[in-house]
Amino acid sequence: MTDVKELINAFCERLGIQSEANAEGIYAFEADAFEFAVHDLSEQRRVALVGDLRMIPEKHPEGLFRLMLEAQHCFRDTEGAVFSIDRERDRLTLNRLLSSAELDDETFFNEVERFVNQLEAWAHIIRGYNGQKERDKDQSGNAEMDDSALDIYHRMV
Repeated sequence: MTDVKELINAFCERLGIQSEANAEGIYAFEADAFEFAVHDLSEQRRVALVGDLRMIPEKHPEGLFRLMLEAQHCFRDTEGAVFSIDRERDRLTLNRLLSSAELDDETFFNEVERFVNQLEAWAHIIRGYNGQKERDKDQSGNAEMDDSALDIYHRMV
């Protein structure tokens, strides 16, 4: 079994940064202006990556939620990550669970890098959704996200 603390220490050393776990075994990081955390779930032989995506859109989030769920279906456009809502902070998050037994320092670094790339791509899509001034309305009055958001995503990753 791979020691999660050793993976995180090697990760930090490679980047020349320091990070200490809080009382719950959570390490906080920032990459390219995106916040994410690494949760040490050693008892379960797992590592969880959790990234902050942004605030939930106030008006008509249904189109965005549909886009996110479609992308998440069979992990088609999320590379194994799933979306959730952090109830405490009322924010969208991207999460990925890794088996620590299958990780070495290099694989862990690569998985974190892939996760941050996903986080950046989805934050861009959500930011675009939040900033769109005029949305086409369907007959029910709900806003729809145009398909160009997934085109943007595919260009970014």
